Amino acid sequence: MKKIYSLGLMALLLLLPVGFGSCSDDDEGTGSASMLVGTWETVYQFLQEKENGIVVDEEENTERVRVTFNEDGTYDSAEYYNGEWDWNFEGTWSYTNGKLTVIEDGDSFLLTVKTLTASKLVTEETARETYNGNTYEYYALTEFRKISN
Repeated sequence: MKKIYSLGLMALLLLLPVGFGSCSDDDEGTGSASMLVGTWETVYQFLQEKENGIVVDEEENTERVRVTFNEDGTYDSAEYYNGEWDWNFEGTWSYTNGKLTVIEDGDSFLLTVKTLTASKLVTEETARETYNGNTYEYYALTEFRKISN
């Protein structure tokens, strides 16, 4: 189950799906799709996993991740590994009404944008699944800073 959670979180950091929303479709206070275009780097991430309503894992993640959102609705993402950026993830993204959708290898992830300014992006992701009669819940709160347009 932890592997599924990690994949979801990585996708969160890699971010977003098909299409490019217009500014008129975005919620006031959560920025616009055009504000996402550029390269963002993680500043902070809080992760939590619950099994049957009981917290079984909780941590602050310090791994460095970068994601570049392109105007054409595609993205590239990298992990900092062994002293260099490994750009090994790509997919599509869209942003509408405060919701960021990321699609990678056919998997879709929906993120709620809590804050979006010219220099700061805060996303929240939740997931829930049932397996062998147990309910697993996953939560991620991630803060990014914009490093280039």
